[in-house]
Amino acid sequence: MVMGLSPVVRWLVQGTFWCGLMFGYLCVGCITMLIFAGYTPTAAAVPAFALLSLFAVPPIFCFIALFNFVFWCRTNVEDVVSQTFCNLIVMVVLWPTIILSAIPGVRDNTTAQSIITYALLIVPLNQLSFGLSAIYTVANVAIYTSAYVPGESDPQASDFFVWTVTNPVSGGSSPGSVPGLLCATCNLRGHATAGSGAGGGRARAERTRGVDA
Repeated sequence: MVMGLSPVVRWLVQGTFWCGLMFGYLCVGCITMLIFAGYTPTAAAVPAFALLSLFAVPPIFCFIALFNFVFWCRTNVEDVVSQTFCNLIVMVVLWPTIILSAIPGVRDNTTAQSIITYALLIVPLNQLSFGLSAIYTVANVAIYTSAYVPGESDPQASDFFVWTVTNPVSGGSSPGSVPGLLCATCNLRGHATAGSGAGGGRARAERTRGVDA
């Protein structure tokens, strides 16, 4: 029991609150895109944006919750929790990006860039970040294409569900929104399976204790 609640109930309450908070922030983005439909990334990007947010947010909460072990051996940690989480996020999200852009051997090698980039999709934060970056890249390329190529139509909702996006300036490619969605779905399924397995194990243990008693 934790604070009078079973661990399952406590995590359900925590997950509902924090995922709801993140959904609320991202919902503001969807509403803004619908209001300013003609601005980048346009209203056509809302389905991809909404689906990516819906599937990526719960794994992000579970991923951040994994770092609770950092505080197990400390007391009065309230004053260091936020800074510790910021440092951990910098290590798993920002530093790999710096490696991609700062090391010449990696920066100039498209194969190495692709391997590192797709490996980084394991991290739920990157699934959301790379997916949103892909959405904006598709929108920007479509805007420039329609401005300089006569007859080109505006992007449709299906145009934002892509496997890869190519930067027309540098020629490099990066994951589209679809790989991010797939990885987020796999993470979500994995966390759900692990949670149900843990719950079943606790239930069996309680039944065993009841029989022994």
